Amino acid sequence: MHPPDIELIRFANASAEARRGMPEIASHLATCAACREWVAGLEGWLEAAADSMAAGMPDAAASLSRHLHREGAVAARIIPLIPMTIEAPTYSAYLAADGEPDRLPEGSLEHRATLYAEDPELVLRIMRNPDTREESLHLISGDPGLSRNVLVHVVEPSLDFVTDAHGIARLGAEQLDDPASLQWQVRLPEATFTLSPLGTPGTAAEPERETEITAEGGNRIGVALERQAGGVLLRLRLIELGAREELDRVRLVISQGETVRRIVEAPVSEPCTVTGLSLSAPIDIRIFAI
Repeated sequence: MHPPDIELIRFANASAEARRGMPEIASHLATCAACREWVAGLEGWLEAAADSMAAGMPDAAASLSRHLHREGAVAARIIPLIPMTIEAPTYSAYLAADGEPDRLPEGSLEHRATLYAEDPELVLRIMRNPDTREESLHLISGDPGLSRNVLVHVVEPSLDFVTDAHGIARLGAEQLDDPASLQWQVRLPEATFTLSPLGTPGTAAEPERETEITAEGGNRIGVALERQAGGVLLRLRLIELGAREELDRVRLVISQGETVRRIVEAPVSEPCTVTGLSLSAPIDIRIFAI
């Protein structure tokens, strides 16, 4: 169990004498390379900030570091799903899935296929709107982290769909002839990062400056932030994604609550830019290997 980020930040800010009063944090850092590297990076930011302030130059990266958090470690996994045989209803049913009822698709839905995994427990239902013929995926789990903003993958033909904050992905023009016969997987992110709220709309702009963040498993990203009058410009650069040296491309899902979501596919070697984000809500960053 890793200490909360706020405790690590306090440790990084503390004097040598104050650190002697934090034996549990010191003991953890002695055995956890990921947290030790993260604290060392924060110490570097704070030292640079002190130098900048002494020279009369505010440091945007030091400000940004206070908002960076790593989500609890979840091993990146590929979860295979197997078909579930159920008797088809003789009527159209309203789907009850992971989310608020008024956020679900309107109208009746036809059931096309149901798949599941036992460990962890997941259910995937493929449904069709009989009026528009549009199909949708509904991923259901008692753990929101397994159903919201995750990748649902079909092995052959190779298809990827990203669920929303309710565990739903709409297939658009994609038509599946026999979904129960396909090989389905749920893919969890390789790494997850969160930026806590950065301020309020209208906050003065800050110069763009990259900050390096380390997460569990040696995952590292560079985050550059620019506050703008209308929101936030965020630039992301992948530095290291675990031991995946052969990886060429990744998919990044940037979300803020239920209303804002950006899905970006980018080469590992190139930074990507996301605009139109809000200062007043957390920014979640999920990185998927593709």
